[in-house]
Amino acid sequence: MLPIDKDKAHIFYVSLIFIICYILLAVIAMRPMIAFDTFWHLQMGKDFVEGGLSPWVDHYSFSYPGGDIASIPLMFQMLVYQFVSFFGEETGFYLIKLFYITSLFLVLFAYFRKINANGYIVFLILPIIAMAINLRLILRPEIFSYVLIVISLILYLRAQKSFVTKELVYISLLLLFWVNYHTPIIGYIIIFGLFLDKAMNKLINKDDSFSWTFWFLFGGVIFSIGFININEQFFVGQHFALDALDVMSDDYSQYVQEYKDSYGLYSTDLIVHVSWALSVYVAIWSLINKQYGFLFITILLTYFSWSLSRLVTAATLINMCILALYFSQLMFTKHMVKIRPSIRKAMYFVSYIVALIAYFYLVSIAYDSIEENKNKQQVLEKRYPVQVADYLRGYHSGGNILNVLQYGSYFINKLPPTFKVYYDGRSNILYPFDFVIHNHHLWRDKKIMNEVIDRYDVNYAMHINTPERFSFLESSEKLKLG
Repeated sequence: MLPIDKDKAHIFYVSLIFIICYILLAVIAMRPMIAFDTFWHLQMGKDFVEGGLSPWVDHYSFSYPGGDIASIPLMFQMLVYQFVSFFGEETGFYLIKLFYITSLFLVLFAYFRKINANGYIVFLILPIIAMAINLRLILRPEIFSYVLIVISLILYLRAQKSFVTKELVYISLLLLFWVNYHTPIIGYIIIFGLFLDKAMNKLINKDDSFSWTFWFLFGGVIFSIGFININEQFFVGQHFALDALDVMSDDYSQYVQEYKDSYGLYSTDLIVHVSWALSVYVAIWSLINKQYGFLFITILLTYFSWSLSRLVTAATLINMCILALYFSQLMFTKHMVKIRPSIRKAMYFVSYIVALIAYFYLVSIAYDSIEENKNKQQVLEKRYPVQVADYLRGYHSGGNILNVLQYGSYFINKLPPTFKVYYDGRSNILYPFDFVIHNHHLWRDKKIMNEVIDRYDVNYAMHINTPERFSFLESSEKLKLG
C-alpha cells in the first residue's frame, strides 16, 4: 500500500468542497437578472466611456435634470460596461457574477488556509457562506465589497498578531481602494474592531509592542482616508460615515425594500435563522476568548442584519469566518479532548445536519435557477417593462415617463436619451429623501399625481399592472389608456 500524504489529502478534500460550492453558485448565477439598478449602472458606464459624459451630473431624469450626483461607483459601472460590450448583455452579466464568485472563493480559500481550517470546518462553514452569497447574488457594486470583506479579515488577523507599520499600511491601502470603489462602512467596522482589540489588550494586558501615539496616528490616518474619494466631483467630499448616518436617520426603511427589517423577508429561510443563532454563539465565544474586536463586530453587524435586510449577507459572511477561526483554534487545543464523547458526537451530528441542509438548499436553488433560465424571457418580461420599452422605442420619438422606481433603470438603458424618467434607483445620491417620500404618496393620491403631470409635462405613465393601480390611473383626467 502506498503511503498517503495527509497534507495533500487535506488540501484535496478542502478543494473538493470549494469546487462543489463554487459550481452550485455558478449554476445559481445563471438565473435571469433580478436587480433593478444594474441597467442604470450599465448606462452610466457606457456614457462615461463612450461619450465622456460626466458621472456627477444627471442625464436621464426630468425630475432632477442636471442634478448633482454623489458617490458614484464608477469602477463598477465601467466594469459592467466593458463586460457587456465584449460579450453581450446576457453573457456579460453572467460573466461578471462568475468573476465575482471566483474572486470571493479565492480569497475565502486563502482565509481558510491562513486559519488552518480542516476539512470538517470547511464542510460546515462554506455552504452557509454560499447560502448567504446567494441572497445577494445580484449585479450591484456591493458584491465585490464581499471580496474586500474577506481580505480585510485576513489583514485583521495579520495586524492583530503584528501591529506594525507595514500591516497598517496594507490596511490603509485596502480602505483607500474601498472608499473609491464603493461604500466601505463594513471595512471600517472591521478595522475599528482591530483598533478596539489592540486598545483593550494594551489597557488590560499592558501590551508594550506599540505606543498610544502609534495607535492614534494610524487611527487618524485610516479615518481620514474616508474623505478621499475620486467618485466625488472634487475628489474630497463628505466622509462616507456621515452619508451612512444620513440614510439611517432619514428612515429609508419605510420606503425602500432593502432597508426594511429582515424578519419579513427571511421569515421562512431556515439557513438565515441558523446563521443568526450561530452569530449569537460567535459573540458569546468572542467574549469568553476576550476577543473584544470580534465581539464588537459580531454584535454590531448581527444587530443591523436583523434590522436591515441588505446586511444579512455581509454579517453572515463575517460571522461565519470568525466562527471558522474559533473552530480551528479549538481543534488545536486540549479543550476538544476534554469534552465528553457523547456531547462531542452530538455536536458533530448537529453540525453535519446543518451543513447537509445548506447543501440541500443550494442544490434546490441551483435546480430552480436552471428552470428559470429555460424561461428567461418570460421571467424578464414579468420583472421589467420589456414590451413597453420596445413599443416606445419603435413608435415614439421621446418624452417624459412618469414611472415607478423599479422601471426607471430599465428605461434609462433601453430607450434613447430623448426619453426621460421620473424616478430610478439613485435614491440618496441624486433623489433626496423628501423626493422618495413624495414618490411614495404620488401613486396613492390623485391630486399629487396630477400636479406632477402638469409640472413636468408628462407624456407617459407606467406602473406595475394590478387591478387597483389600473383603476387609480384610469380615474385620472390627465391620463388615458394608450
